[in-house]
Amino acid sequence: MILLCGIPTESPLAMVREALDGLGAPYLLLNQRQFSISGMMLEISSGQTVGRLQVNGDSYPLEEFTAIFTRLMDYRFLPELKDQSESSPQRQLCRNLLDTLNRWAEVAPARVANRAAPMSSNFSKPFQAQLIRRFGFEVPETLIPMILSW
Repeated sequence: MILLCGIPTESPLAMVREALDGLGAPYLLLNQRQFSISGMMLEISSGQTVGRLQVNGDSYPLEEFTAIFTRLMDYRFLPELKDQSESSPQRQLCRNLLDTLNRWAEVAPARVANRAAPMSSNFSKPFQAQLIRRFGFEVPETLIPMILSW
């Protein structure tokens, strides 16, 4: 089974779902905005990852997932958390779930689209520009805004 993680209305995730529906491929959608009714237990022991994912009242063994597609947004920007303090139980629950999910996606034996480690350069446009230039592509002059604190 394929695990899809993110917000269902976001276009890349919606397109993947549509393609899987067209293929009749089995998948489970973990809607990031419904974190309060989801849960995860993960244990890594002797090189094996085992655990369970709870979604919509059902529980799934992690070993059942042969592929994972993640498009998770930063939990701090979820509308469900906008009025919550940094130490609220809701924020802690969401942070813990997403942290566990991301850690599992890094070591899961399944095929994983958008693992965090390989995507880390996506958060640095100057680094990407250097890589692009190194492979012989022309890169336009770029302005990088800097925030200075005194």
